[in-house]
Amino acid sequence: MESGNYIESNANWAYLSGGAESDPVVIIGIIAALLLIVIAGYLIIYNIFQISIINDIRYYGLLNSGKTSDMMVVTISPKPWIFICAALFTIFTVFISEWKPGRIAAKVSPVEALRYTGHEKQNKKLKKTTDGGKIIRMAFSNLGRNKIRTAVVVCSLSLTVVLMNSVYTVTNSVDKEGFLSKMILSEAAIGNTMLFNNMYYSNDQELAKEASLSESFISACMQQEAFSEGGRIYMAVNGAAMPVESWAVPDYITKNKDGEPGRYTPEGFIPFAGYRDGAYYVNIHGIERFVLSKMTVIEGEKDKDVIWDKMQAGKYIIYSVNVDDNQNVIDNEVKHHAGDKIKLKYSDNTVKEYEIISVVKNHSYSLTNRIYSNFSYYTTADEFKKYLSDVYLMSFLLDVKEGQEDQMEEFLKGYTANEEPLMSYESRKTFEGSYNEILGMITAVGTGLSGIIGLIGMLNFINVILTSVATRKREFAIMEAIGMTKRQLARMLSAEGVFYSVLSIVFSIVAGTLFSVLAIRAVGEGIWFIQYKFTLLPVFIACPVLLVFGLFVPRIVYKMRKKESIVEQIRE
Repeated sequence: MESGNYIESNANWAYLSGGAESDPVVIIGIIAALLLIVIAGYLIIYNIFQISIINDIRYYGLLNSGKTSDMMVVTISPKPWIFICAALFTIFTVFISEWKPGRIAAKVSPVEALRYTGHEKQNKKLKKTTDGGKIIRMAFSNLGRNKIRTAVVVCSLSLTVVLMNSVYTVTNSVDKEGFLSKMILSEAAIGNTMLFNNMYYSNDQELAKEASLSESFISACMQQEAFSEGGRIYMAVNGAAMPVESWAVPDYITKNKDGEPGRYTPEGFIPFAGYRDGAYYVNIHGIERFVLSKMTVIEGEKDKDVIWDKMQAGKYIIYSVNVDDNQNVIDNEVKHHAGDKIKLKYSDNTVKEYEIISVVKNHSYSLTNRIYSNFSYYTTADEFKKYLSDVYLMSFLLDVKEGQEDQMEEFLKGYTANEEPLMSYESRKTFEGSYNEILGMITAVGTGLSGIIGLIGMLNFINVILTSVATRKREFAIMEAIGMTKRQLARMLSAEGVFYSVLSIVFSIVAGTLFSVLAIRAVGEGIWFIQYKFTLLPVFIACPVLLVFGLFVPRIVYKMRKKESIVEQIRE
């Protein structure tokens, strides 16, 4: 509705999120998603530092015998705020990641460094057993020797699976049909280019002619073989007015300190247009029968045939109530109910009383001029033209025969490009393109992030196995010296890898379920084209991959280790 020196209009609903910025559940979900990314970064950087410390622990131990208290001064040059924020975030993530490995390096003494193996000291009571030498039991026990490292590896591998599952959940939850029905009610809608540019807002007949839809375009559409049925929508912005005294303002309608009804916007309080002039401005529409068939009735008479028959007499009218992005009625925007009577004053000063036969949901893209209105009513096309004019032809909704959507799309595209450039159209096909773009963006970003974290997680696992083999040379040599074969050592390492994989699978199922139910669902509730669907399919697909990875990587790493004699390994 035109108010003051600005026009209040709707943005593209394909990129809006239904009040997500004010929903605490959605905000918590977004925070959880960001936290997942921070944790992923933490584990990646932590593992890198941890591996570096383990490999160079002897070097750090020697440094501790001659260390000084000199401090390095770092000067940071001024940068734009976005780079500063990014740098601070990176510094914070790196700091918390390297804190624990740094403490390990700082505390180790030169003597401890020379015999460091990367395993925690444990005070366990010795026990006698007859099956303690089994390879499986030994492998499982080895995982407990450094619980932190085990946890880091498991979390690194699991995060990849959780992220992949989250991406698949989101893409699988995008409701294509819901998306398209929200954007358009019929197969196509045609109109003047001014309509699709949110510029159809004149109530002057001369100017309306410039913004109206041509009958020649409608005729050309109806002559197409693909055409099935359609209907015109006439619309006059502020084409009628409702006397202030004829409408009792409900208590839930927002009012300012002076008692004026209206609503608050980012620009401040906006009273209902026309209140100060003694009559509220209303948008009046004239529709043909096909358009009524596309409306969603929420109150009053539900039978479309009955509604149409009663409206023909000119005594009944339909009231359209505003809805949010999730198609839920906005309670404090309900101005009337079925059965209420209203008075409308037309431009020729004719005052007529109507009874509201039904209340329908507003559909901004298909049923209006896409500009917000406080009061929106629908009557028959004949009743509209009786008091106004047929120059206010706003749009024409049409359906096509099944299987001929492409033919109609091709005709509309060619006609608007070559025959009447001032005319335009929207169709399910055009919105399918928007849908595919959104889905492709989510898939590309999510898959790319999953791939990067997955690759780093696998590299972390390989590095852990490499480090384990490198730091346990003497341990392996002693085992070989007392009779354990290289094949048995390789089997033990493979068993350790499988245990890593099993723990990762269990953690992935638990974490994936919790993250999906608590975070993804919460975020999805704030995005109108997402209908949350729980799934763990990617987790189960990843299970055999993790098992194979855990089985063969340790064996390959062990075979690649430097060939040294048992004596040389023990001496080192």
